[in-house]
Amino acid sequence: MRRLKALLVLVALLAAGGAAAGELVVRDGGGSRVGVIESGGTVRDGSGRMVARIDGNGDVRDGSGSLLGRSQGGEVRDAGGSLVARYGGDGVIRDGSGRRWRVVDPDGTVRDASGRAIGRFDGGGRDPADMAREAAWLVLVNPHTLS
Repeated sequence: MRRLKALLVLVALLAAGGAAAGELVVRDGGGSRVGVIESGGTVRDGSGRMVARIDGNGDVRDGSGSLLGRSQGGEVRDAGGSLVARYGGDGVIRDGSGRRWRVVDPDGTVRDASGRAIGRFDGGGRDPADMAREAAWLVLVNPHTLS
C-alpha cells in the first residue's frame, strides 16, 4: 500500500510538471518549464532535448561532450579553469569579481541581484549538491534562461 501511494504521488508530480525525486525542474519567471536537471546528471531543455550533463565530480559538459567547466566546492570554473562564479549555503551566487549576481531562496526561487524573482528550481534549494547543480545551470549551461 505504501508503494502504491508513493507511485501515485510521483505520477501526480510528473503530470503536473513537478520534480521527481532528485530532479531539479527549472522554471522561468512566468512558471513555464524551461529545463530539468535529472538525478543522474542529464540536463534537458524545455522540449526534452539533452543539452548538457553534470557529472558526479562536478564536470559540466555540453550535449556533444565538450567540457564547459566545473561546479564544485562552492566555485564554478570555465573549461580553462578560470573562476567565473562562487556560491555558498546562503544561496548567493557571485560572479568572478565577487558581485552578487543571483540568489536561490530555500524554496528554490531564483532572484536577480535586485531581489526580483526571475524563476525557480522545483525540487531545489540551498543544499550543497543542489547549489552546485543550480550554479552550473545558471552560469555554464544556460546563463540567459533566467534573467
